[in-house]
Amino acid sequence: MQKFFLITAYVTLANSAFGADKPLRACGSNSEQPPFSFYERKGDVNTRKVMGVTVDLLKALESTLGQKVEVTLLPWRRCLADLKSGEADLAIDDRPGKNPTDEFLHSKAYFQLHPTYAFSVEAKTANFDVEKPGVLGQMKVCGLPGRQYDAFGIQESQVEYGTSSYKSAFDKLKAKRCDIFVEYREVIGGLFLVEPLMAKVIVDRAFLMKPLLNAKPVGLVFSVTNKSEALLNKLNVGIDAMHKKDKLSELLEPYFQ
Repeated sequence: MQKFFLITAYVTLANSAFGADKPLRACGSNSEQPPFSFYERKGDVNTRKVMGVTVDLLKALESTLGQKVEVTLLPWRRCLADLKSGEADLAIDDRPGKNPTDEFLHSKAYFQLHPTYAFSVEAKTANFDVEKPGVLGQMKVCGLPGRQYDAFGIQESQVEYGTSSYKSAFDKLKAKRCDIFVEYREVIGGLFLVEPLMAKVIVDRAFLMKPLLNAKPVGLVFSVTNKSEALLNKLNVGIDAMHKKDKLSELLEPYFQ
């Protein structure tokens, strides 16, 4: 009997020490942000398994957090609503200022994103100086449903949303049906992870990509409610440790081999 209680106590302590009984619930946008958070593809099949650098980061932080983490991708507004209601514990791949009414606490940035625009070398855009005042506001932008472009200095009225994929957005650029496509450099680099055909498009000399200097780099952060300061502190401790050991760049490497 004594042996039974000792084993039971050991299992209970092990479970509570690593949060095995109640994992942290994290959510992100189902619009996908490769290589940070996206659904695994096997050929043309979307497995619906969530993966990415941010998912790997959270796994690396589990010992610091004292709990395992489960990540779900949802419509972004649903993710924020779940966070607010307590159905989720944290939101991933958020950006300060991304949400019109930002009522959440943000972690330190774990990655920096750099705004970039792409255009067809045959289009008139090649002769435009997008950085001159007023020029960017004249551009028709190829956009994807579910994306927000205000962080790039783009007005909603400029965006043409009639595309269902990144590949079709670049096809529209080549056909001169829009002037530019905007996205973060790091996301563009990872597009082949969700659309294999983008591997050829990214290196296609028919397109040029340049930094969008008018838009500042932004940090990717975790977001929690003001009731979760203890969780936020643990996240920050873990992020600081990963930065100091240069472990974050190591997490990126497997996705670009």
